Amino acid sequence: MFHRWTCIRSFEDVQSEEDALSAEEEQITVPISVCLALMVAYIWGGGLWFASSEEWSVLDASYFCFIRYVAEGGGVTGDLSV
Repeated sequence: MFHRWTCIRSFEDVQSEEDALSAEEEQITVPISVCLALMVAYIWGGGLWFASSEEWSVLDASYFCFIRYVAEGGGVTGDLSV
């Protein structure tokens, strides 16, 4: 399984019209496992940081980071306090 990211270079980097056409179609293929590993590292790293700075358990801090990541990624903004 792969996730496709489309990479479009700015036209200032393009030398000719042929390069412009190929620049618009250039794609970077990233394995989904790399995307998931980055997400887990982000949540776990934030959990470790919050656990040490806020004196929370690593599980509580990781849960907080997961909820913040999902809520902000889903377009929810504002105060999440209960």
